[in-house]
Amino acid sequence: MMEDILKDERLKGVVFLLDLRHKPGKDDFAFCKYLQESGKPLVYVLTKCDLMNQKELHQAKLFAGELEASDPIFSKGDIRSLDPLKGRIAKFIC
Repeated sequence: MMEDILKDERLKGVVFLLDLRHKPGKDDFAFCKYLQESGKPLVYVLTKCDLMNQKELHQAKLFAGELEASDPIFSKGDIRSLDPLKGRIAKFIC
C-alpha cells in the first residue's frame, strides 16, 4: 500500500512525525530508511518537544541523528513552531 502511495506523482513530499520521547525501534529505523529511499522530499517533525527537559531534548536529537533525520523541525505545540513546517511544505508544492 505504501509503495503505491509513494509512487503516486501527486504526492509531493512526506511529513514524518516522530515522538522521540521514546527510543526508536527496528521498525522505526526500517520505515525511515524506506521513506528516505523513496525519492520523495522528506521532512521530519520531532513532536512533544515542549514536554521534554534539556536532557531529554538532547537525547531526542541524538535519536534523530541515528535515524538520519536531516534538518528536523522541533515542534513545541505552539503556533510559531508551525512556521518552519509551512515553509518546507511550500517547497514541496511550489
